[in-house]
Amino acid sequence: MTVQQRRIRRGPLGALLRTPGYSVPAALAMALGVAFGGPVLALAWGHRALPDPPSSLPAFDRAPGGGWTARLSAPELVQARGMDALVETALAAVLMLMAAAAVNLATLVLARATARRADTAVRAALGATPARLVRDAAADALALGTAGTVAGLLAGSAASLLLRATWPAPSGPLGAFRPWAGLGAAAAALLVPTVVLAAVPALAGARRHLHTWLAAGARATAGPGEVLLRKGLTILQFGAAVTLLCCALALVRGSLSPPDATALGFDPRDTLTFRVELPAGAADPARAQTNLLTALRGVPGVASASAATPGAWMGQGHSDWLHSLCDVCVSYFRVPILAGAARHHAVTPGYFAQMGVRVLSGREFTDSDGAAGGPVVVINRAFSVFMFPNANPLGHRVSFTGPFGTEYQVIGVVDDVRPRAPGSGGEPARAVYLSTLQHPPRTLAVAVRTSGEPMGMAPAVLGAARASVPGGRVSEVRSMAALLERNAAPLRWFGVLMAMVAAGSLLLSAGGLFAAMNFVVARRTREIGVRMALGASERAVIRQMLVEAGRVALFGALLGGAGALSLGRTLELRYAGVRALDLPVYAGVAAALALVAMAAAYVPARRAAGVQPVEALRGE
Repeated sequence: MTVQQRRIRRGPLGALLRTPGYSVPAALAMALGVAFGGPVLALAWGHRALPDPPSSLPAFDRAPGGGWTARLSAPELVQARGMDALVETALAAVLMLMAAAAVNLATLVLARATARRADTAVRAALGATPARLVRDAAADALALGTAGTVAGLLAGSAASLLLRATWPAPSGPLGAFRPWAGLGAAAAALLVPTVVLAAVPALAGARRHLHTWLAAGARATAGPGEVLLRKGLTILQFGAAVTLLCCALALVRGSLSPPDATALGFDPRDTLTFRVELPAGAADPARAQTNLLTALRGVPGVASASAATPGAWMGQGHSDWLHSLCDVCVSYFRVPILAGAARHHAVTPGYFAQMGVRVLSGREFTDSDGAAGGPVVVINRAFSVFMFPNANPLGHRVSFTGPFGTEYQVIGVVDDVRPRAPGSGGEPARAVYLSTLQHPPRTLAVAVRTSGEPMGMAPAVLGAARASVPGGRVSEVRSMAALLERNAAPLRWFGVLMAMVAAGSLLLSAGGLFAAMNFVVARRTREIGVRMALGASERAVIRQMLVEAGRVALFGALLGGAGALSLGRTLELRYAGVRALDLPVYAGVAAALALVAMAAAYVPARRAAGVQPVEALRGE
């Protein structure tokens, strides 16, 4: 054996190599904390540095003579706030994972300090100075932390490249992504406390408890408080992992569920969409849009065509303040005016029938609802419930320019549109629909229902559109299914990211349970030896260890289930399609938790069953 090999065996690295039950879980906790924490911290940091997107102006004038209030909110800002919520959710998830990693490291470091009390006390009694004991303990923890940090930095760098490569939009929270800052912050946040925590027991052992620690021997059992603390921390780890995993999978399932008419509030099948910007010199936008739709409906294979202001299909229009005028909305009280915010859309006659949006009462717009007719609106169910409580809204009025402004008569109530995109909450937004014949927009989002594959008919449809609107600009051509996929992609991306973080948290919990059970076996060797000397079988010892681990996992599952219901309800309110109580998700997570817990506890249980009674008692 060379001098270098002898130095390694005597140094901190050799001590770690001789105790894989401690070093492997601790290095794994450090690596996972850095690998997951660094990229997400960088993501949150870069997203916070991004400026708010520029707000666009509405595509139409809301009232005769124009005019929007100071409360006007653009859809770009609403979507940006939805993205903020997703980034904050991911950040909260990774902070929980890093906390689990820190708890794991703290548990392992304290358990190792307990196991080495006798050695620390002997060295102190033989004259080792407190500085020497602290330095050795810190070097031990630093060697372990360095190994885990290097592995975490390598894995985190690969994860950062994967995040950038899979981001489903050309811009967004990855615009200012700087992964190395996040990786460095995550490494420092885990490495420094680990080294400090390792040095504290060594310093305490050098100054007191020498007689107690020497008398206890190498097989000393940890005190009840310490055992309870370790189990409590492991339960918290499992609880956090279950909460994250349930909510992440619910978010993924919500974004992956098929876009059917029941879930969305409209029928997206066999529909081609594109945007048309009318030429700046168009003197009569209403006539231009009528010519456009007439030309499109004449294309062979086109079943129907309609148009609306951009974002109407996804419920992403401009939001502004308005008033409802109703004398019978609240029982026993006369409340003539209610006020609230709503999203505004302009749609063509026949829009709701063509898009498959149900008309719940009244009617939709017709060709008679033009400039010569009286001002009319169609509202959605959410608007009706909020602004016309306890009253049928048909025939009542709404005002867009204050309680004494121009009044619009409600002629119909339609079902809610429930899009799946950042900024679209789980609860439908209040919406008001105006007629494009009364408020003709300069930019139209066109939907064409086809009898065949939508993109296959795109050349004929786009040719008719360009011919009917000379000088118009056609853009953003895609099928409705592709549009829905594009809008829901960030939700799914963040859901997968959270699922990966949750899986890492579950792996950390398994490592913590494995290490805790290892130390339980090490500290209870004498007890196990006595039981086996008195006739206990190997199967009984294994069963006892597995039951003890299962009890910890069960309490963690109950805690995590309660957390998942609470956080899941928040996600359900924020994002359409997410269900707080998703039974398949909960069943799958419970099965995975049971499997992971038993796998983590089985090896220490087998080790406990292999204890020889004579050797265990002789060791004392």
